[in-house]
Amino acid sequence: MRREQVWSIGSPSPGGPPANRSWRFGWRSGGARRALTAGPSVVLRGERGTGLRYTTVGARDAAGRELRVTLRVGSGDLVLHVDDAAARYPVTLQQVAQPDTLLAPAAPERAGGLPWRLALSADGSTAVVGDPGADLQRGRVWVFVRAGDGWVQRASMTPSDAMGRAQFGAAVAISANGSTVLVGGPHDQGVYQPRGGPAGAAWVFARNGANWSQQGPKLTPRGADGAGVGASVALSEDASAAFVAGSGVWEFAAGDSGWLQQGGSIGETHVATSVAVSGDGGTVAIGAPLENDRAGEVRLHTRRGDGWTEIARLHGDVAGGWLGSTLALTSDARTLVAGGLAGAVPFSRAGAGWDRGKTVADPGGEGSSSGTFPTGIAISADGNTLALGDTDGQHLSGVILTREEDQWVRVSMIQPRGDLDRVGDIALAASGETAVVDGTVLTTGEVGP
Repeated sequence: MRREQVWSIGSPSPGGPPANRSWRFGWRSGGARRALTAGPSVVLRGERGTGLRYTTVGARDAAGRELRVTLRVGSGDLVLHVDDAAARYPVTLQQVAQPDTLLAPAAPERAGGLPWRLALSADGSTAVVGDPGADLQRGRVWVFVRAGDGWVQRASMTPSDAMGRAQFGAAVAISANGSTVLVGGPHDQGVYQPRGGPAGAAWVFARNGANWSQQGPKLTPRGADGAGVGASVALSEDASAAFVAGSGVWEFAAGDSGWLQQGGSIGETHVATSVAVSGDGGTVAIGAPLENDRAGEVRLHTRRGDGWTEIARLHGDVAGGWLGSTLALTSDARTLVAGGLAGAVPFSRAGAGWDRGKTVADPGGEGSSSGTFPTGIAISADGNTLALGDTDGQHLSGVILTREEDQWVRVSMIQPRGDLDRVGDIALAASGETAVVDGTVLTTGEVGP
């Protein structure tokens, strides 16, 4: 139920200059609550995941001028900060309280506390939640679709040919129209490789009407000389090409007879941990965090005829920094963000080369190094909105940023959901106006400075 709240403040509180005044509103807590902030919105989340979103609609003074307002969380209360430097009193504040949206599948028994993995369709109307810890680490994936102001679960998917504790759902990707999903299971035990350990695999699921079904057998690339295939996956926007990372990166193409492997590994084997792809499937970014004395690097390849040509290597600059552990690439392949232990490093295409931007680290603002690479990176199609999960080893929080010229400016901090100890994966719609964070849907279009 949506409830609007309006207050009229007759005069400024005494003391201090008339600017950036704060009003505090308490809440009664029936149990532990944590808050997720998104600009002018604050979500109070209880232990069971239920939540209430408070959104500041606006503030006006007696002359009808709009005043800048932000919401923050205090100790047991909400704090409204109002820039009233030029305001004429009385000032009217309007706020909306409504139930928050949480994608909460009825999960089977979990084991290992593995984080959810997330993906969103281009328009933000279809969400994929992968839980590799479900069913005692066999894994499971759910599909949700937007229905009015809420979300409805449409599918619960498991593969027909997985073996052992595959951790199906450890990586997920979705096509732009939300009708095809690619899922990784890096611990699938169908084949054992010379290096030891399970080989891993990936699966394709497609929607036909309201039903989802597995498309052919699992994808197990030939020449995968190592374990962990399916640790990272990527789809072209039209789902004509699927990319699966393990010890290397392999492409599979959709055909009349199913999904077929296209040649050998793109680039060298034994280096890949993560993969990202442009919208047309013509540019692939491969994260190799263990290269260069573990400083890490990202290798970019472009499609040339029936093969692939390496066009750039973007190196980490700190030994042990693991650059390339996580990746995000814009649809036009002109902006790349690579995660490492120092945070997230943005790169921008400049002619035939790439310009390195300032590392985005420590969203809490209390240090220069996070000590943990972002567990999730997502970027909007135009490259102007960036979302990072768990960018700080102390704050265990996420952050949403927008690009202003050559700088990334933080517009939102995201705190962990009530039943979690840290923010994990993050997914963004193409517009950057809808985000899914650990199963909570945030409308980032509301985000303010």
